Amino acid sequence: MEYADGGSLHNYIHGSGKYTRNNAYDWMIQLAKVCPILKYMPVMRYSHIIHILQGLAYLHGLKPSPICHGNLKPENLFLTENYSCLKIGDLASGVEFISNCYTPPEACLNRPRDFCTISLDLIHTYILESNKGCYTEKYDIYGFGVILWEVLTRRRPVFKNICELLTCLPNDVGSSNVKSLIARCSQDDPHRRPMMKDVVGDLLQIRNGVVTYTQESKATEEKPIFKALKEYPDLKLGEVMGQGSFGAVYKATLRGAQVAVKRYFFNNTQGNQGIEREVRYLSRVNHENIIKLYGTMVDEEGKTLVVMEYADCGSLHNYLYDNGEQKPNYIYTLALKWMHQLAKGIAYLHAMKPRSVIHRDLKPHNLLLTNGYRTLKIADFGTVTELATVMTSNVGTASYMAPEVVCSKVYTEKSDVFSFGIVLWEVLARKRPFYHLQNREPFAILYQIGIGKHPILEDVKNYPNVKLLRYVIRSCWIIEPKERPTMELLASCLADC
Repeated sequence: MEYADGGSLHNYIHGSGKYTRNNAYDWMIQLAKVCPILKYMPVMRYSHIIHILQGLAYLHGLKPSPICHGNLKPENLFLTENYSCLKIGDLASGVEFISNCYTPPEACLNRPRDFCTISLDLIHTYILESNKGCYTEKYDIYGFGVILWEVLTRRRPVFKNICELLTCLPNDVGSSNVKSLIARCSQDDPHRRPMMKDVVGDLLQIRNGVVTYTQESKATEEKPIFKALKEYPDLKLGEVMGQGSFGAVYKATLRGAQVAVKRYFFNNTQGNQGIEREVRYLSRVNHENIIKLYGTMVDEEGKTLVVMEYADCGSLHNYLYDNGEQKPNYIYTLALKWMHQLAKGIAYLHAMKPRSVIHRDLKPHNLLLTNGYRTLKIADFGTVTELATVMTSNVGTASYMAPEVVCSKVYTEKSDVFSFGIVLWEVLARKRPFYHLQNREPFAILYQIGIGKHPILEDVKNYPNVKLLRYVIRSCWIIEPKERPTMELLASCLADC
């Protein structure tokens, strides 16, 4: 095995060596993205030499079979080049079947009761067979979060749960963004942990000081921290990508990265409350199908800027309609993939704790495309609100509004389900909602929705499973909100289509 002259990360952080906060972030970024792996000879089930690889993100992206390290801990991470370069070790031995602070709950639950009596030559087989399915990328993410806490605090992670771990994080260790990242990596539910590529992005933003908002970890009314634009002189606004009554969205660059910047026209109290709401909710979410918020700042004119993830393929609306005309040249499987991703993103919002989050303005304009038009992401959270809030105003776009929203009744997450049904119909029918009405003014459409009318269901046709698709859409349009399906159920149905 290759020799690491700096010894293990464990010995260094719990020894007398000195390092800065930025050193700690650099190590973790290397671990997540660019750190090489110690060369080693084949051991146990591996039949070839693994040469220098490119960190956990590389391992998790290997095709056809991603590699999970399964035993991430400071003892298996090594330092070289005067402690500036971190390398992953002990990859060959694979997963460790010992319940420790780096082991996620799903592995501990699968431990064989007779593990202590298993002979040494059968241990590896027991580990793989009894834990089949739990050793995924999300297994490593859990250990990564604990190691991040450990290198920042220089304390051994002896704790009972994630809340205790975060409580032990000193205030001077960093902003609540760091706490949020650790908490998300250490979720008990592996499906709620972020992907490694997202962890890399978050760490880079924290390391470079781009993130400026206050993370909301509890149901409190925390205010975002607005930075002056002069503190980020390298923010360069480019072309206007979209404009509405409240502001414009620019394509921009910040520290070499491409971002989107929403600049609001107003700076009054009501407008700022809307911005605070947007920042507060966006800062809570972490999902591959929801646009990320990077930070907020104020320009020389006192206008608020919100810096967010850039979607290079534009909106779903622009993709569906070219110069105002229908553009029906996308394939059926792509349409279903978009809608499945949308359903998963909304289901994530509805499952948020301590209260569900409702978008209330789902429409193709607010759904953005990336990754060569293959990935859909939900945007424009300026109108989202938490469950158990009484309706005070009609927020949304006429064609996509649920009947209870039109009638100013108390709304629930089922309002999003109705809107989802309209979008699903639009993408599959390849027509604008309520195109068949002679009068398509907003008030006319709202009247039709209020009396239980909806787009023509028979326009969804010529698909292999058209009956199932029509049933799904019809269920979203049920007048009584409680009888509509959940987004989680809809996501499951679309996955099977």
